[in-house]
Amino acid sequence: MQQQDITDKELAEIARKKREQIENYRRKRGDPRPLKETLAGIARDRKGKNKDHRKNKRDLPEKEYILITNEFVEAMSRQYLRPNETKVLLHIVRKTWGWRKKSDFIALRQFEKELGISKDIACRALSRLKRRGIVDQLANKTYAIQTDISLWRDEPKKSRKKGG
Repeated sequence: MQQQDITDKELAEIARKKREQIENYRRKRGDPRPLKETLAGIARDRKGKNKDHRKNKRDLPEKEYILITNEFVEAMSRQYLRPNETKVLLHIVRKTWGWRKKSDFIALRQFEKELGISKDIACRALSRLKRRGIVDQLANKTYAIQTDISLWRDEPKKSRKKGG
């Protein structure tokens, strides 16, 4: 009988530690302390939250994300951008707005390494983006996104002529 009492005490201690872990986790995330004192009550509360989460699968990401205005996304979707231009533009957005900066020093080697494109292709894409007014080069290898979308110049999509 004594062995059973020790096991019950151990289980009670494990439950208390688990309850503390859950409370600490919630406090770190900014959630209020759990209302129920029992481990079962805490688990029941979590089940209810999981059901709500399953209903709304498209929550905002919990990791790092970039705040981009709707106006910028709409203007970007109206532009004809080649695939490498899109890669370079999004990389500049990540390096600037992603770190809450207006501009950043980005070497061609960084485009090559992180995007998997050659320096020549990155340089051509940057030249096209600068010529169209989408990207500004403030200094040597320091780039910024032109936020005044009215200054962007549209480049018409080149159509292929049928050979005859």
